[in-house]
Amino acid sequence: MYMDVLIKKLTLVFRPEDIYISVLLSSLNQIYSGVTTVCTFL
Repeated sequence: MYMDVLIKKLTLVFRPEDIYISVLLSSLNQIYSGVTTVCTFL
């Protein structure tokens, strides 16, 4: 239920640039923190 609300409301205001910046900053944070492996389960 949380994801349904999140997706329905936030996808209306997010732009592709917002997603790009968030992924970029998250990746840089992972590198800075010393993470060596990242797995995504979708």
